[in-house]
Amino acid sequence: MEKIKKLFGGINLTWPKVIVFALIAGLYTGGMAMWPIVKDTSFIDITVSFEVWILFGIIIIMNSKSAIDSLLKCFVFFLISQPLVYLIQVPFNQLGWKLFNYYDYWLKWTLLTIPMGFIGWYMKKDKWWGLLILAPILALLGHHFGEYLGMTMYSFPKHILTTIFCAVTMIIYPLVIFKERGIKIVGVLISIVIIGIFTFLTLQQPQSYDTEILLNGGSD
Repeated sequence: MEKIKKLFGGINLTWPKVIVFALIAGLYTGGMAMWPIVKDTSFIDITVSFEVWILFGIIIIMNSKSAIDSLLKCFVFFLISQPLVYLIQVPFNQLGWKLFNYYDYWLKWTLLTIPMGFIGWYMKKDKWWGLLILAPILALLGHHFGEYLGMTMYSFPKHILTTIFCAVTMIIYPLVIFKERGIKIVGVLISIVIIGIFTFLTLQQPQSYDTEILLNGGSD
């Protein structure tokens, strides 16, 4: 746990590190988007949903020196990484430069990192109202958890890693962001309730079942 906590506040996050971090994140995501073998697996999910990008954002926020520093570093990180995801796909995709039409959605979220990076930094104050800042993030992760849980249940084992990732990070964030024991406990309880709600909602949704058929020695 100590090594995990160091990730959330124990890094000297210089600007060169932020830029390299953004380049690696963008190159990795663009590569996953082009790699046929990861289609319909957890490794492609980083290209369409927020769970991993939330992790990146919180790491930046928790290792920033001020609210302004957090704002700028979050914004620059996403301003570099997101266009890069599409840029490296251009030579290999039949849409070519038209692929950037899909960037509009992520551009809006990049702009939203300006207030989010600023406000998010105040979670470091270790106050009860910090949970109000974290709660929407947990709710978004809960939404993703429910989506991928449904995919995992009815197309097992597709997206199982993303489902687990969402649930685990929802529990971890209150533990590593806050220092006060009471805030940690309430934060974890909020995460558990959200996980429970989205699990219940997912189980109520009728879906057709589909799973992988594995071969053993050439027989079904």
